[in-house]
Amino acid sequence: MSGSIQCSQLALAKIICHAAKHLSTSVNGVLLGDVAGDTVAVKDVIPLFHTASLCLACPTEVALAQVRTVLHCAADTGTPP
Repeated sequence: MSGSIQCSQLALAKIICHAAKHLSTSVNGVLLGDVAGDTVAVKDVIPLFHTASLCLACPTEVALAQVRTVLHCAADTGTPP
């Protein structure tokens, strides 16, 4: 199975800046975009964590719930998140 990934300049800049700011820890976030056929288009990202800890289950659940709420509110009002 082959496909392609396209990443907007905004998304790539956010990823690089988040990683560059926190060089000694891992960084985590949510990629936002669309899938069309075998192409994934990443349009934006939401940085979440920068931590050396591997125990992220609870904080990740809370963060994803907050992201989901923001995206639903943005969709309901027609404004970007």
